[in-house]
Amino acid sequence: MYWKVFLAGLGLATLIATCGPASALPAGNTFTEPVITPTFADPAVFHDPVSGQFFAYGTTDQWTADPSSVHVLPIEESSDLVHWRYLHDTFSPPGAPPTADAPSEPSWAGAQWLWAAEVHQIAGRYVMYYTASSTAAGGSAIGVATASSPAGPWQDSQGPLVAPRPDGHGGYYATLDPDEIQAPSGQRYLYYGSFYGGTFVVPLTSDGLHLAPGATPAQVGAPGRYEGTFVVQHRGYYYMFASTGNCCAGPNTGYAEFVGRSRSPLGPFLDRLGIPMTQGGGTIVLASNGNKWVGPGGGSVLTDLAGRDWLAFHAIDETNPYLPSGATQRPMLLEPIEWGADGWPSVNNGEGVPAGPQPAPSTTPGHPGPSPTGPNPLTTPVQPGRLLPDYSQDFTGTSLAPQWSWIRENRNDWSLTTDPGTLTIDAVNGDLWQTINTAQNLLVEKAPPGNFVAEAKLALRPDQNYEQAGLLLYQDDDHYFRLVGESNSGVNETEWAKETDVTSTYTGFSCGSGYLADTCPVYGNSFLEVPGFSPAARAVGGNGTWDWLRIIRHGTMVTPYTSIDGRHWEPGSTYDLSGFDPSKPIDIGLEAITAGANAVMPVRIAYVHVYTLPDRTTRFG
Repeated sequence: MYWKVFLAGLGLATLIATCGPASALPAGNTFTEPVITPTFADPAVFHDPVSGQFFAYGTTDQWTADPSSVHVLPIEESSDLVHWRYLHDTFSPPGAPPTADAPSEPSWAGAQWLWAAEVHQIAGRYVMYYTASSTAAGGSAIGVATASSPAGPWQDSQGPLVAPRPDGHGGYYATLDPDEIQAPSGQRYLYYGSFYGGTFVVPLTSDGLHLAPGATPAQVGAPGRYEGTFVVQHRGYYYMFASTGNCCAGPNTGYAEFVGRSRSPLGPFLDRLGIPMTQGGGTIVLASNGNKWVGPGGGSVLTDLAGRDWLAFHAIDETNPYLPSGATQRPMLLEPIEWGADGWPSVNNGEGVPAGPQPAPSTTPGHPGPSPTGPNPLTTPVQPGRLLPDYSQDFTGTSLAPQWSWIRENRNDWSLTTDPGTLTIDAVNGDLWQTINTAQNLLVEKAPPGNFVAEAKLALRPDQNYEQAGLLLYQDDDHYFRLVGESNSGVNETEWAKETDVTSTYTGFSCGSGYLADTCPVYGNSFLEVPGFSPAARAVGGNGTWDWLRIIRHGTMVTPYTSIDGRHWEPGSTYDLSGFDPSKPIDIGLEAITAGANAVMPVRIAYVHVYTLPDRTTRFG
């Protein structure tokens, strides 16, 4: 086991400018999330073998309404991983005078928004990798700096380690979120990238300060799917943790952590089903569980003094989601990692982030704290109860059942066939996304009271960005859950999203006519396992044509599942019903959308089945 540090994920973070503990450590060696406030996104934690102290590094953010309150890669220190003390920033922002601890931000890095720092000790000195999100030359890049202490001061190399990468269309691929590892052979590697363009790995020189001569990057994560990679070695495998979804949608943020593994640091990294992460595969390890903590991600792995691994990450308190600057507020949290007998990791046994006290990291070598027990909700399937015929239909007849109604119907774009029995919707250009509410032929029915499972079987062949079809829980055009199979950046994916109206006091948070002042519909999303119609699913025994989707409502919690074969189900993040109007009904629905004005995509739906949910069934304990 070795010490690593990482900062992952796209977004902005900040740090409180006062010293002192961020959370209490009561008797019994427990703590309550979060551990660093008010915001500390994409956290990386490094254990210094010289001082024995832990150091945390956060992404740049403006944490008050005053533009001068920007903290550039803030640094905190701790002896126990729970109580943290703010030291200073890595650099002083452009226009601000440098200090002895925080020299001026390097001019080549452009704007002050430096993200996702990670620190290692290499050849007796400390090396920091970081993201320059908007360089003076254009595009994003990876920078590197060195110091004689993990607290700095940091001396920049005065140029990018990984330069901005033109996309051939006048823009640049996202070159973000660096992560460095050293293989047992001694070879060092750097991981980087994000949604636009995918994630990559490239060999480094032995000092970690340059790309290896003649090195060619290898892709390890699909475009449109992952960012914030963090790789650790465990029992002969390299495990790549990565974040997916929207990092910064306030209370509707759907960010989540996935993992894949490989025998080689160059990949391919495969999930539990054997699907490569370059093709959209990934096994979920940390997700929202329906309490106040949403959007957990941007994670890095660390080890406490007893040798137990933890994931440091950020998440959003949906009851207090914004900074005074208007940015999403993302404090740092810390949850234990368990390694199963099969080698696969889980975070807090799949339970998500606890709302109350929990065992703290150990400060005594050789004495790890207790591990979570019981079934892992992320690997324990939820079984539906009895079928509800009044809410279900196999589309084998010549007419729709009477419970169905259309929203923005175009009668020429749907039909029923009896051999085989399907409802076919010819998806046309449109969308449900924030203030764009143009999707046609939404088919809805009233949901049953109480808990239920809604399931659909459908077939589609999306080949353009955001062509999609699937299930809805729908209150109106600005209040819904969406679970769809789709195409995203050339990869078939399963998207899960929530949209509701959100109110913020931040100046400029307004959508104009038709919406209340300071109120806008906000869309947050995440992803699940690839859909069943994906070629990647077919390669591991999936159907290759049909996709199966489930949305489960349990009380105020709503959880998605997808299946590549109709038998084995993979989960996604749990949202709650906050933001919905409890006085209005929620419908079960179907949607089918294409992305171009002239594009038409036939979507075949075999059935919609609605089941009871047994009382004993819960997603999270």
